[in-house]
Amino acid sequence: MTSNVEICNVALTRIDRKRITDLLDGSTSANDCSALFTPTRHELLRGHDWNFARDRQKLAQLGAAPTYEFGHAYQLPTDWLATRKVHDNQIGASSPKFRIEGKTILSNADDIYLTYTRDLSDAAAMPADFRSLFSYRLAEQLAKTTTVRDEMFRAVLKFDKRTKSADAIEDDTELLPAGGWVTGRGR
Repeated sequence: MTSNVEICNVALTRIDRKRITDLLDGSTSANDCSALFTPTRHELLRGHDWNFARDRQKLAQLGAAPTYEFGHAYQLPTDWLATRKVHDNQIGASSPKFRIEGKTILSNADDIYLTYTRDLSDAAAMPADFRSLFSYRLAEQLAKTTTVRDEMFRAVLKFDKRTKSADAIEDDTELLPAGGWVTGRGR
């Protein structure tokens, strides 16, 4: 089974640092990994609409409405990291005007259906290529020298493209509406 410690140990091995047994074992490596692990995971998850971290929910309307501009406030899920789509109906046919403030979405829509990136903390639920990208990004941040950091940065760029490409293959192509030039040709 894959764990957070294993992701850290792969990162530490990539930069020739001492491996750890636990994120709280008190070693310098463990302390550094512990400090950087969650922020790095959040950064990577927010940076792309990953299929494996996507979730959908109908949001609960809060009792108190915003003071002005919007008629309703909705509570974001506790595991929310990034908003990907907001709809005012179950079939996702239209997107209402909205604004995110703090942990709420403000809108005039009577219902809000949210597609979002969730904070996925279970390493076993992450695909292998994402875990590899994660370990390279963590290694880049843990590197002690500029040379090693630059080497890890180049690896991050390479694996980022590869991982996003693999993720995109698992998703249906979303067709965009025809632009004015295309629709104008039909006249």
